[in-house]
Amino acid sequence: MNSILSAMQELNKTGSASEKKKEVITTGGRVESVVQDIFKSCKLAPDADAAIHPILAEILEGAHLLKNGIEKDGHERIHKALLKYGDNFEHSGWNHNHTE
Repeated sequence: MNSILSAMQELNKTGSASEKKKEVITTGGRVESVVQDIFKSCKLAPDADAAIHPILAEILEGAHLLKNGIEKDGHERIHKALLKYGDNFEHSGWNHNHTE
């Protein structure tokens, strides 16, 4: 989840419009790849597993939007999913709040 948060924070720092569009699409692919890796490798207790899947699905939907150049909606969807993650999981050092 830290990788997803970092990718989104880096996206916020992108400069010119032409750089931004390319970076939005690239970030969507990066986020999608991270989520797929989480699905493959993450082993959680059944309750936690059931709780994380809808959050990851939301992140995937946001990543899909980013990959299609739809930055605002994709960013918003991922942001909200990361907030849900923070509200539902104990993650030492997690730092994503409602104002980011």
